[in-house]
Amino acid sequence: VDFRSEGRHVCGWSSLSSPSSSSSSKSDCSPSITAKDIAQSNPLASASNTITATVTISCDLFTGSTVTISGLDATQTSDSATIPIVSSSNIFGSTADWKQGTGTLTVTAASPMSASTPYT
Repeated sequence: VDFRSEGRHVCGWSSLSSPSSSSSSKSDCSPSITAKDIAQSNPLASASNTITATVTISCDLFTGSTVTISGLDATQTSDSATIPIVSSSNIFGSTADWKQGTGTLTVTAASPMSASTPYT
């Protein structure tokens, strides 16, 4: 299983409000996952299963940024652009984009995400 983040991001800002181009505290960085964990509720084949993933990111990410979890292979869940999810503080909203063939789940930040904060 692999994780990656993409989107508008900055390091070193004191808040995630709309950035000012004249801000001297701004420093761009490449977003990365600094901590990750994934678990399942049921290891049995053909049984209902809840996957829980927790990620911590290196940079502040703005609303609309994405986090993709890949390597979720051999599932029976069909493709869905609106697969139901539950996320801490509703940070990723209530749905995600699931691709069965590639085993990828992409969630989109519904609000700004802070660096060094774990999100589930």
